[in-house]
Amino acid sequence: MRHLVAAVMLADTALTAGCGSSAESADSAQVAAYVAPNASAPPSGSSGSTPACYTAEDVKSALGFEARSLTGGMRQFGPLSMCGYAATDGDKLPGVTVTATISPAADADTTFDQMRTVVKMSKGGNAQPDPIQLGERGLAYSTASQARAAAVANGKLYSVEMGFAAVSNFGDKKDGVVELLRKLMGS
Repeated sequence: MRHLVAAVMLADTALTAGCGSSAESADSAQVAAYVAPNASAPPSGSSGSTPACYTAEDVKSALGFEARSLTGGMRQFGPLSMCGYAATDGDKLPGVTVTATISPAADADTTFDQMRTVVKMSKGGNAQPDPIQLGERGLAYSTASQARAAAVANGKLYSVEMGFAAVSNFGDKKDGVVELLRKLMGS
């Protein structure tokens, strides 16, 4: 459920970024009842308890395309922290996004089960995500429309997900999301 909340929050941020309309403030007021008081936590690299996110340069280095931040750094929503990026070239890479989340380790079983389901549905048979040497129980995969890596460390679940459903022949981005997960975890 937290993954869904993070996706909705990221989508809302992406859709309202730069709008400047009065609808934007209405959306913020509507969302305020569901968001922790520190939801507008300082961007990455600042002091405080909000974890840091990787940078747009990290996205370019790991995944091979220019990206822009959708969240202005890591944002905290209760026990969930998240940040997001989108490809800057929307014509060549429509809808390409990269999302990082940090949530309580209690979310790990659900996340890993979702990852297994996606891989089985995408690749068939007994296909499974690949184990990675990162944190505890680290897993990663790449399909025709997304790539994801997740691991548990220090009582937290760290996850990086890239979606690219509208781009054909994008290639295997598993190693790239694993690299971003490593940065997110501070490894």
